[in-house]
Amino acid sequence: MIRKWMSSCNEYHSDCAEHNPRRISHFWLIDCETRMLAKSRGDEAYTALSYVWGNPAPKASESAIGKQLPSQLPQTIEDAMTVTRKLDLQYIWIDRYCILQTANPHKSEQLRQMDKVYHNACITLVAAVGTDPSHGLPGVGPVPRVPQPSVKVADYLLASSMSNPKLLIRRSPWMTRAWTYQEAICSRRLLAFTEQQVYYECG
Repeated sequence: MIRKWMSSCNEYHSDCAEHNPRRISHFWLIDCETRMLAKSRGDEAYTALSYVWGNPAPKASESAIGKQLPSQLPQTIEDAMTVTRKLDLQYIWIDRYCILQTANPHKSEQLRQMDKVYHNACITLVAAVGTDPSHGLPGVGPVPRVPQPSVKVADYLLASSMSNPKLLIRRSPWMTRAWTYQEAICSRRLLAFTEQQVYYECG
């Protein structure tokens, strides 16, 4: 379904359609198939993850530049890589691993390029749940979505309406993150995971 949304978006929305990416220097991506950090050629299609880091923030040693990622990552990270593969994409950008957090002469330059990182991404995956990356994306991995309340009366199944996803996102911990506003407005497409449903937005 999401692939169909993206295909329709590419076909009918000129502002969202694929384009020549803006150049980003010292740019690395996670290869979801090999779990290796790969230096970008500049033309790869990739997803980007927007999430809450939690406390404490990752240490410098967690950067995987030039290395293979551990076999088990925080659940939100694992789920984001799963979603990327299901979208038939190979690469994902996650700040926690793609930017060396300390002792990096290019860090300030990379942070100034965040608008390009999210704009170039085919779609930004938003973890609008949880207070850290251990929570997971509901409905992707082991964390289930909250089911829609329903009750059977005689031969009828009565179900309540789902909560407005925009309202859930506005109330989520994700909205408290300092970089959230920039990541959202710079992205051409957003795929937000809430406790109840998945919300797609473009344009």
